[in-house]
Amino acid sequence: DRRINYPALIQQEEEFVKILEDNPEHWMWQKQLQIRSGYSKVKVSRILRSLESRGVVKKEPWGNTNKISLVK
Repeated sequence: DRRINYPALIQQEEEFVKILEDNPEHWMWQKQLQIRSGYSKVKVSRILRSLESRGVVKKEPWGNTNKISLVK
């Protein structure tokens, strides 16, 4: 099991990375991340925006949601 080292992440960002790493496909719908993390929609959006700006995750619009995947 190989974990990827990312630039200094705050605890909530690390939680998102771990949730995605633990998923076999290394991606999830944004709504699934919200449910798994227990955070509000707004908080999930902020965390994902921060992770995306640093190249940790990729966010792809998919209908009325987003597909969130780890950048290898």
